Amino acid sequence: MILFAKRRFNIMIIETGKLKTEYRDNMRGGEGKVKITHLVSENELCGKGRLFAQITLEPGCSIGYHTHDSDSGIFHILG
Repeated sequence: MILFAKRRFNIMIIETGKLKTEYRDNMRGGEGKVKITHLVSENELCGKGRLFAQITLEPGCSIGYHTHDSDSGIFHILG
C-alpha cells in the first residue's frame, strides 16, 4: 500500500512497508507496551509538529496523563 500526502505543491510518496515502528513501555507513565508506527518523520513535518503516527494500544494498555502546553494532539480513534 502507498499513502499520498500533498505538501504544498510537492507530492510525497510514503511506502507503508518502509515505515519506522517502535515500541514504548509505560508511555508517559501509562500501562503496558505501546506500538508507534511513524507515518511521517519529525523532520518531514518541517517544524510544524513532532509526531504523526499510528499508535496501537492493546487491551489494558494506556498512555499516561500529560498536557500539551505548546502544541496540540489530534486523534483518530478506531475501535
